[in-house]
Amino acid sequence: MLPDKTKDVQFSVFNTDGITTLRQLGIINTGPDPAFDDIAQLAADICRCPMAAVTFIDGERQWFKAEIGCSFHDVPLDSSICARALHHSETVSIGDLSQHPVLKTHSHVTGEPHLRFYAAAPIVSEDGAILGSLCVLDTAPRPETLTAKQSKALSALSRAVTGELSLRRLSSEQYARQSDQEGCKDLLTGETASFIRPLEEAEGTREGFSRLRHHPGDDDRTSTCPRPLHDNRTLEERQVATSVDRSAMKGGRKPLSEHQGLGERLLDSFDSCVMVFDLEGHLRYMNQYGRTTMAVEDFAKIEGCPWSDFWASTDRQSVITALEDAKIGKPAEFQAHVATSLGATTWWKVTVSPIMNDDEKPGAFLAVARDPGEIREIGQGPQRTKASDPVVDFTSGIQSDAPLSEQRIARANPEGRFPALVEASTAIVWRVDSNGSLLESRGWEEYTGQSPEQSRGSGWLATVHPDDRARTAETWKNLISSKELGTTEFRVRLPTGDHRWVLITCIPVTDPLGEVREWIGTLNDIHEQIIASEHSRVSEQRYRALIETNTAIGWRANAEGIYTEGWGWREFCGREPTGRFLPGWLDMIHPEDREQATSVWQKAIREKQPVKIVHRLLGIFGAYRWVFCRALPLFNDENEVLEWTGTISDIHDRRIAEDKLRASEERLRLAVETTGLGIWDFNILTGQHQLTPESYQILGIAPDTKISSKTILGFVHPHDRDRIRSILCADEVGDALAYSDTFRIRRADTAEERWVAVTGRTVLDHDGKPVRKIGTAQDITARKVAEIALKTSKDKLSRSEAHLRSILETVPDAMIVSDEKGIIRSFSTTAEHVFGYRSEEVIGTNVKFLMPLPYRKQHDGFISRYRSSGERRIIGSGRIAVAQRKDGTTFPMEVQVGEMQWEGERYFTAFIRDLTERQDTEMRMQELQAELAYMSRLTAMGEMGSTLAHEINQPLTAIASYLKGCGLILDRMDGEQVEMLRLAVDEAAEEALRAGEVIRQLREFVARGESEHRVEDLQRLVEEASALGLVGAKEKGVQVDFDLPSERPQVIVNRVQIQQVLINLLRNAVEAMQDVQNPFLTIRVRVVQDGTMVQISVEDTGSGIPPEVLSKLFTPFTTTKKSGMGVGLSICRTIVESHGGKIWVDSAPGDRTTFHFTLRHINIEEVISPEPDEVESSGLTE
Repeated sequence: MLPDKTKDVQFSVFNTDGITTLRQLGIINTGPDPAFDDIAQLAADICRCPMAAVTFIDGERQWFKAEIGCSFHDVPLDSSICARALHHSETVSIGDLSQHPVLKTHSHVTGEPHLRFYAAAPIVSEDGAILGSLCVLDTAPRPETLTAKQSKALSALSRAVTGELSLRRLSSEQYARQSDQEGCKDLLTGETASFIRPLEEAEGTREGFSRLRHHPGDDDRTSTCPRPLHDNRTLEERQVATSVDRSAMKGGRKPLSEHQGLGERLLDSFDSCVMVFDLEGHLRYMNQYGRTTMAVEDFAKIEGCPWSDFWASTDRQSVITALEDAKIGKPAEFQAHVATSLGATTWWKVTVSPIMNDDEKPGAFLAVARDPGEIREIGQGPQRTKASDPVVDFTSGIQSDAPLSEQRIARANPEGRFPALVEASTAIVWRVDSNGSLLESRGWEEYTGQSPEQSRGSGWLATVHPDDRARTAETWKNLISSKELGTTEFRVRLPTGDHRWVLITCIPVTDPLGEVREWIGTLNDIHEQIIASEHSRVSEQRYRALIETNTAIGWRANAEGIYTEGWGWREFCGREPTGRFLPGWLDMIHPEDREQATSVWQKAIREKQPVKIVHRLLGIFGAYRWVFCRALPLFNDENEVLEWTGTISDIHDRRIAEDKLRASEERLRLAVETTGLGIWDFNILTGQHQLTPESYQILGIAPDTKISSKTILGFVHPHDRDRIRSILCADEVGDALAYSDTFRIRRADTAEERWVAVTGRTVLDHDGKPVRKIGTAQDITARKVAEIALKTSKDKLSRSEAHLRSILETVPDAMIVSDEKGIIRSFSTTAEHVFGYRSEEVIGTNVKFLMPLPYRKQHDGFISRYRSSGERRIIGSGRIAVAQRKDGTTFPMEVQVGEMQWEGERYFTAFIRDLTERQDTEMRMQELQAELAYMSRLTAMGEMGSTLAHEINQPLTAIASYLKGCGLILDRMDGEQVEMLRLAVDEAAEEALRAGEVIRQLREFVARGESEHRVEDLQRLVEEASALGLVGAKEKGVQVDFDLPSERPQVIVNRVQIQQVLINLLRNAVEAMQDVQNPFLTIRVRVVQDGTMVQISVEDTGSGIPPEVLSKLFTPFTTTKKSGMGVGLSICRTIVESHGGKIWVDSAPGDRTTFHFTLRHINIEEVISPEPDEVESSGLTE
């Protein structure tokens, strides 16, 4: 806890010793320094604070050497937070200043910047005096304060500040000793000494005037222009100055090389290139170091050359700019490549200063160039740290500035180099021989656990990380062979088995001949520093990107708010503000924003408060752009505003994007509300679920219901549960972070089954482990039902298409589809068989080529007439035409043409039936009908003749008998007329007998009329007879059923006679059902009598046969028809019986009637090899 002190408390912790030390080092009131800025930035990054500062105590004030995120310069010591907090030499951390009993009323807590969090570590000198503090601040409270690791790092960084100060002290002492040895101060008069003193405290570069005493004792006025020289960390290492005889330089064209003596020797002794140029930029002098570096053997060859010609073309503009600055009396500095006379390129850091005449105008220019090649070489090594940086051991808190101090100790005292190094350094120190073999070390055994015996020679390499060992060995070898100072870093194994990064710095120790006698150096633990450096690198890249991409306008205004100066206006607006209005750019603000901007600006001036204004500003291309203007007042000690500073940033794209984002969010909100889209968030680490009200609505539960993974899975359909558990509740990351699925749930309130679609993504932490799952859920039941219905419809459509395709492919009619120009678009499989073309041969050609002449020539005219008139002649109706096959033959066809419209185009579909077979069939049927009719007439005539012969033969016999009797009577009579009468009676009897003989012969002729019998397929006989006997039955509404056996029985018959029997029975059956409402005819075939006979039955659903007719139905001239001779059934019986079968009928009045007849059935073996008697009986023999 902090002591409860007030402003009266004496801050004895800050004594005058620390102030004296700081002033001796020349730290106070100096400009920004990258070394301290880096430490402040590193502290801010490690502690994750937006503000950090390195501060020092100077008398009654706390002065800020480096600051990050704040704009403090100094604060009175009596109102310093650090002065109250740092009463001990320990790290202090305050989570919330507004709650602190003493500091809660501090002006920086109650007012800007409204500080809340504060932590600091004291900066303690080597003798224990507190010099200042390294502090971090935040405007947000942090109850948890700093972690132990952050507190330790803050202390280590404060020690790094102490090390930086120590390093500067050593540099100052070294420079003082060298100055004493050279005795240069003896050459200066009292007037010059008065110049040197303020020079030591001055910042930057300045020119001084003094008198320099010659060796004869005369004093000449000289112009001295000191310049600071920096080491490879940009720290000021020493100051270098050149003194030039002002009288000798009058006119600027008299080369300094004309003056011999001490001045020239002094310049030649510099380890920098010193050059003098006249006002036109021509070279007039170069010292020995410069001539050597530039490989110049004869200075006269380059004297008078333009200075800009020495530099690379890419750097020439920097050279010209430096000369222009020097011409107006302003020193300049740049870095560029210079080409030597041998063609090599050297990188120089150059400082250009004007040499002033008595009239205080530049008479010439002095340039000092230093070759930073060594610095660049070291800089190309590992980027985590620099060899000359102070090394901080964040684990042990040890501060070491070994690289620079050890080098100086080794050179200053070569005999006591290693003991002095051990004494001066708190790091691990070591010594190796000239070949690089370890001789001794201090701290290595404790650090690595390796004994001295194990580490000697190259044994220390065994502790190096295997991944770094080969590189370290090679680097070590190169360092030893280079005989120059060097560094390397690698990972070392600790006794615990862990590996940590270390930095080795090695310094060669040479004998008087320059040969390396041994090496000394240090090893520092830089593991935490590398980690911090990586954070710093990322932060630096972030800040660099921020600076590079910043397009803000900077400006200044006086205390009244009137614009005075600025930069960036021309790039943004195309012109500078006029300064006549408040603010000065009011005329460039959008008219609609001027009143509001002026009001806010005037209020800020009255209240002396920072201000932020958003308005539109006229851009360079004439369009207004949204900008963010920020202004801060700068106060004097009396709290009066001295001036205003601020920036104007282009936020147009961001403003437009924000507007679009707001509109998008509004659309998303409306979409969520209207579509019922639910959002869910699952914390994998805690198991906590967060759902929007829409998500609760989807599940059918109350918004206050406690949700867990088990609860959600309970709503999921059992068939989907395992899959959803693996997707939504798995702790491991799958192949993809994003996922989506659909599944079924049962609502908690209605138990209704609903379909839900989820889409989500897994969020990973820095280690790649899943920590959260977020996503959306939507009830898609309606869509799913529609999809299922659509899929069912598509399936039905696919089946219908397949069915239709199979029909079209198997239908006996050919199908051809053509467009309105007659081009064939589709050609069915049947069409290929009918026409002999393959589909690919005809598709794309005109349909007329399937027609013979003259139809081919007429086709285009038919289509043209239809397209123009719309008159249909063939479309929608059938016609008989002639087509032509691929082989050129023609055939009759029946064509039906239909028309359809599809996507604005007209198509014609033609179904073509080849009539060749039908015509053949019709011709054969006609022949068969003629043959059947002939045989029917013949049979009827035979039956009639037999009947007539039977009937007439009896009266003829009676007449003959009567005539014989008359002859006998006449034999007993006499008379002349009796003979004549006897002759007449005998003649009449003779004629009667002759007539009887004629009748007998006719009967014999009919009886001998046997027909040819053959083996026939009974099923075929039935089908052919039905085709003839059932003509017109369909039109009468008769339904026919064929009940035929599968084995297709064979019979030996006269095909025509049996078909005549069937036709007669079928026609009788159809005529018998004329008055029946639902006529039904059945034709049945059965194998009976153990397979020896086949029974054919014809059954109708007519009114039946009366009993009086049924008994004599098969006798001649018996019929139930109104018209007819009654000999049909008699003929049928004669035919059936002649085939060895019989015929009968089953009927009852008002019921159905069935005619049966049998034929002899034969097996296939009998057909192949029949018995002789069977052949004879069947009529197959002649």
